[in-house]
Amino acid sequence: DREQLRTLLLDSLPPETIRWGSKVRAVEPLSDGRYRVANEHGSLGEFDLVVGADGAWSKVRAALTPVQPAYTGVTFVELWLTDVDRRHPEIARRVGHGTYFSMHGGAGIVAQRNGHATLRVYAAIRTSPQETDRPDLAL
Repeated sequence: DREQLRTLLLDSLPPETIRWGSKVRAVEPLSDGRYRVANEHGSLGEFDLVVGADGAWSKVRAALTPVQPAYTGVTFVELWLTDVDRRHPEIARRVGHGTYFSMHGGAGIVAQRNGHATLRVYAAIRTSPQETDRPDLAL
């Protein structure tokens, strides 16, 4: 589960390794294979490994490739079901201890079992950018 993997990775690092609350402004590849990272206050330093967990417009991605993210025609909405074994036993049974996929006609549901009796659920639909860029539909 993602939470357990995150905890395992974080616990294996010295506390000062992760720079929490620091927004990366730029990642620059260096000739020796390392990376120089800068935030809004200036350089954070040079690193052997930089993990880009900052979304579609990742500064790390931009340092590795000139390819820009592009809308592929599928929109996902993320949902969470908590206490799923008690509150939604039929759904919990279908997902089991892994991942559940149900796809049909340009739409789908993906559910993944996470820790603490929680399911991460994605609803997906094939749609155009014009249909998804609708502030009037915001939740």
